Amino acid sequence: TEDPSTGQLLNRELVENLPISNRDVSNLTYLTPGVVTPYNGNPWGGYYGNAFSSSGGRPATTDVIMDGVSITNYEQNGGTLILPYLPSPEAIEEFKVQSGTFSAEFGFTGASIVNMVMRSGTNEFHGAAFEYLRNQKLNANNYFNNAAGKSLPSLRRNHFGGAIAGPIKKNKAFFFFDYD
Repeated sequence: TEDPSTGQLLNRELVENLPISNRDVSNLTYLTPGVVTPYNGNPWGGYYGNAFSSSGGRPATTDVIMDGVSITNYEQNGGTLILPYLPSPEAIEEFKVQSGTFSAEFGFTGASIVNMVMRSGTNEFHGAAFEYLRNQKLNANNYFNNAAGKSLPSLRRNHFGGAIAGPIKKNKAFFFFDYD
């Protein structure tokens, strides 16, 4: 009835409503106490995937599990785990970071586990469409640029996508489709 692991659980409502920089769900790991970036740069992006440190553990050793299956690969010659895929925030039902001592079902990892559960369809059709807009007109200039008379650099990002879910056969089979 008790579990010795510590961590943070985020449900679909929180994942959808929290502002996520560049729509990168890996940034949700930083809501968990004890998770830090050991060096500058994007902690999950690029080649090393999950290079954050949790509870003082070694970076890039976190296993990422999606619907019960590990989605991490070993980096050749490095002993670290890399992450080849990250889902869209609309596709996630539950996002959980576990650190410390794990139950017997988890192993193969360093100091933490990221466990994601993907959404599925229901007996009713539902969906969403979005545009993630970022540009320089929504940003403030910094103090030093204002003092030097410089304007903001150009920034134009329009990110479109959507999700749709529903039944294939009522109470039996469902579908969920996500495009980002």
